[in-house]
Amino acid sequence: MPAILINAARVDAILKLGGGMLEAAYLRELEVQGVELAQYVKFRKLSGQVLHVRTGTLRRSIHASPHLGEGYVDVGTNVPYARVWELGFRGTVSVAAHLRHLKSGKVSRVRSYTMKRNDAARPFLRPSLVANKSKIARALRRTIRSTLSELAGGAT
Repeated sequence: MPAILINAARVDAILKLGGGMLEAAYLRELEVQGVELAQYVKFRKLSGQVLHVRTGTLRRSIHASPHLGEGYVDVGTNVPYARVWELGFRGTVSVAAHLRHLKSGKVSRVRSYTMKRNDAARPFLRPSLVANKSKIARALRRTIRSTLSELAGGAT
């Protein structure tokens, strides 16, 4: 899974400057970037570009979950089939017995069965992070610089 790699010890040391003001600004910006990434996924990847919208459930489920104590924001979904779209699937699926409602108004019983699936990956989360990685890093650096400038009394 792509991630933005940082030197955690260096960032942690920098964030401790300014009596917590820098850390607070950094975490606020991190949360903003997570929300913007979730919006990017919804409107740039899940509005027909990568997957066609049928019900909108997957698109509505995309969310940003800040874990500010650990210093990251999780952007993802809790929809079970999202994993199949993101990573693809090759294997056998069991389909339970069910009723099929026909257009004619009749109902027919369908017995349980298994079928082989080979679904290609149609990723929407990982490419979104890759596409926004430099923008996110720039925004975080800009926040650190501007906050340090404020702490130094406006000197750049």
